[in-house]
Amino acid sequence: MKFKGAIFDLDGTILDSSNIWKMVDSKFFGMHEMSVPSDYLENISAMNIFDIARYTIKRFNFNYEVNELVDLWNSIAKKEYEENVLIKPYVKEYLLKLKSEGVKLGIATALDSFLYEPCLKRNGIFDIFDDHRSLSTMKNGKDSPDIYLFVAEKLGVKPNECMVFEDIAKGCKSAKSASFYVVGVNDSNNENIKKYTNKYIYSFKELL
Repeated sequence: MKFKGAIFDLDGTILDSSNIWKMVDSKFFGMHEMSVPSDYLENISAMNIFDIARYTIKRFNFNYEVNELVDLWNSIAKKEYEENVLIKPYVKEYLLKLKSEGVKLGIATALDSFLYEPCLKRNGIFDIFDDHRSLSTMKNGKDSPDIYLFVAEKLGVKPNECMVFEDIAKGCKSAKSASFYVVGVNDSNNENIKKYTNKYIYSFKELL
């Protein structure tokens, strides 16, 4: 089947950045003389950053305002995205291949634009995309297909004409429920997402 659109998550999907947020979590909980709880990452994986802050404050009874905590996390991560985070191997080649075939390209990410725009520009792929959307501007997290549907509409494609590339189970499951063709991307031993995908890849080289 020839697809008319492709929507990409960023962290862990096309950006080799999963360790960034593990570092942020480790530093933050370390500030409170705590280790990162074993279930924390799974519980927050589909949330936007403001909902993560609300969840964290409530669960651990931290004395922060939501915006204050978000700003703290972003201040730790910002330098890494601006200077160090790289795209995964063969990502640019694959994006350019899709572009040459007339496929519309979009981004659906939990990252705010001030984090991902400098990173994508430094890696030379920002201008390849036709549209991008941050989860922080949406009402629902990735356990709802809303962000994928929104970007697909902006691209002018129907869900059944569009691929979604994701690395988290909740995102894969919700996108598939909305009739997208879901490509799961290997990251941090996430093979459990296979059951929610149409295809699972270990490298973008497989698609070239």
